[in-house]
Amino acid sequence: MRKPAEVSSHATLREALYDVIHRSTVPAKAQAEELGISYSYLANSCNLNLDGEGFDYQLKLLVPHTRLTGNFAAVDYVERALGRVGIAVCEPFTGTMPAPVTELSAGLLLVAKEMGQAAEAVHRSVKDGRLTEIEARKCQKELWDLIQQAARLYGQLILEGAE
Repeated sequence: MRKPAEVSSHATLREALYDVIHRSTVPAKAQAEELGISYSYLANSCNLNLDGEGFDYQLKLLVPHTRLTGNFAAVDYVERALGRVGIAVCEPFTGTMPAPVTELSAGLLLVAKEMGQAAEAVHRSVKDGRLTEIEARKCQKELWDLIQQAARLYGQLILEGAE
């Protein structure tokens, strides 16, 4: 199953890359070695303190880097920026059975939780009859998290139903 990013609504690509590089189970130095790039290049690509000149992450690295780490934060950022949601339609064969029905049930509970959080954010934001930019961004984040979780569950159901 596609691993969600730890924080799914990054404000910038650099923040999403930071998540991929520093919050993945594969250490950053191992990522750089596997991708055939220097560690300093990789680290600078997500350095939040550098201006645009230090940031030149090559797009050709995005797919192998995501596959290597299993962390979709950067891909999720790109999808969100383009108003799209991606779901896994097939999983690489690992020799294990797909997720059991109990995981599907747990996934549905997560969707319901996300729905509640989204509803609460919208309710709190509009109860005074106004919607500020900050409130709108909070609502968008909660609704985006709901969409992602629902899409993940949908992807699992497609895979599960194929058995």
